Amino acid sequence: MNFQRPRQVGLTIIFGLGLGLLLVELLLRVVPAVLPPEIQPQVAQKLWLLTHVGLPQFVAEYRRLWEMDSYLGSRMRPGLDTIIHGNPEYPAWPIKTDALGLGPAGFRDTLPDRRPYALVLGDSFGFGVGVAQDEVWLEVLERETGRPFLNLSQVGASSLQEARIYDRYGRAFPVKVVFWMFFQNDLKENLRFAQWLDPAANIPQAEANAGQLCRGPVYRALKRFSIAYELVIYWRRWCEYAAIPPTPTYQNEVLSLTFCLDHDICDLQVQARMLFAGWPLTRAALAQTQALVEQNGAELIIIIVPSKEQVYRDRFQQVALLPADYNIDQLVQPLLDDCAQVQLHCIDLTESFRDQARQGQQLYFPVDIHWNAAGHRLVAQVVKRYLSETGRLP
Repeated sequence: MNFQRPRQVGLTIIFGLGLGLLLVELLLRVVPAVLPPEIQPQVAQKLWLLTHVGLPQFVAEYRRLWEMDSYLGSRMRPGLDTIIHGNPEYPAWPIKTDALGLGPAGFRDTLPDRRPYALVLGDSFGFGVGVAQDEVWLEVLERETGRPFLNLSQVGASSLQEARIYDRYGRAFPVKVVFWMFFQNDLKENLRFAQWLDPAANIPQAEANAGQLCRGPVYRALKRFSIAYELVIYWRRWCEYAAIPPTPTYQNEVLSLTFCLDHDICDLQVQARMLFAGWPLTRAALAQTQALVEQNGAELIIIIVPSKEQVYRDRFQQVALLPADYNIDQLVQPLLDDCAQVQLHCIDLTESFRDQARQGQQLYFPVDIHWNAAGHRLVAQVVKRYLSETGRLP
C-alpha cells in the first residue's frame, strides 16, 4: 500500500489552509477599516505590518498623546499641537495642550490673562472629545459671560484622579467656583484607579467577566498577533466579547443614535458592581475634593452629566432588551439623592437634555458616547442660567 500519496495530499491541504489563513490575515491588515468598530481598538494593538486606517489610526495616534504618571496613573502630554485622524465622526480632531506653568501634565487650555473665575475638574465630557477647542462648553461659556474659565479636565479621569488633579494643579488658582463633573462611568474608573493605587487590594472591578477560552499561552499569542482570531472570537462572542451586549441603534429622519457603545452602561451585572463598590469610592473622592476646594476659599458645584441612553430613553427602550422596571437613572441616583438631601450645589443636565431630545435635537455623536457641538452649546446655556439665577454671575 502506497502511503506517500495520501501524505502528499494531506500536506497540500495543510499548506493550502495555512496559505489561505495567511492571506486573510494580510488582507485584514491592509484594510482594517472593514472590521466591526467594536474590535477596532484591539486591532490597533496588533503587531506586524498593520496599516493604520480609520479607527485603528485614530487609536494609535490618540495613544501617543499620553504618558505614564506616578501620581495620576496617566496624564496628557503638555505642549501638544496636533490633529488626530481616523475617527469617521470627527476625522480631523485638533488637540492643543499646555502645562499652564504647573508641571508635566498637559491641559486643553491656556493661561488666561487675568484671574480665572472658575475651573473645571472633569473627564472626556469636560475635555471635549471630538469637538474643536472653541466648541467645548467651557469655552462657549467663557465667550458668553466674559469671565475667564480654566479647564483641568483629563480624558478618562476618575473622581479619585480629579481630586489629585485639583490638589496638585488646581489649588494654584484662587478661583471662586470649581465645577466637578460626574458621568456614570466614573464609578468603574474609580474602581480601576483604586486598584492601581493598591495593587494588592481585592477591589471588584466593573467589567464583564471574560470567558474561559481567554486563558493560556495560545490565547495570548493569538491575541497579540492575529486579527483573524480577533474577528473569530468577536463573531463567536468568546472571551472578552462574551458578555458584551449588542449595540442597538435607533434612526429616524433627524436622529441617528447608537446605544451601549460604553457597554457597561447596559450590563446589569456590571452595573450592580458599579453601584455597590463604586459609590463609596466616589463619595470619598467628592468629599476630599470639596474639602480641598473649601480650604482654597472656593465653592464646589457638581455637574451631573447624563448618558445618551438616559437622554434618549424612549428611543433606547424601543430598541434595547431591558427589563420593564429598569431604572435608566439608577447609576446616578445616589448622587441625585445626595444633591436633594445634603448641602451640595448641583446642576443636573438631564432634564434640559431630555427637553431638547424630545424636540428631535441630535446632542451626541451618532455612535460615539460624547456630546457634539450642539450638546456643548446646551451645557453652556444651562450652566450660565444656573450661575445667573443663583446670583453667582451678575
